[in-house]
Amino acid sequence: MAEKFISRRNIDYLLFEVFKVEKLTQYEYFQDHSRQTFNLVVDTAYKLASEKLFPVFPEMESHPP
Repeated sequence: MAEKFISRRNIDYLLFEVFKVEKLTQYEYFQDHSRQTFNLVVDTAYKLASEKLFPVFPEMESHPP
């Protein structure tokens, strides 16, 4: 299995260039957020995926449900 399982560059491109996620901050519900908070969420998701999910991928592939 490839060591690099996601591309942060692609995620940032999709979030900020394609989906324009920062436009959400114009709404009251999201106005406390910024590019920094969106990046923190992605960083946390990456950490969770790399520490908890990535190590079990080989077993999941060899023993599908």
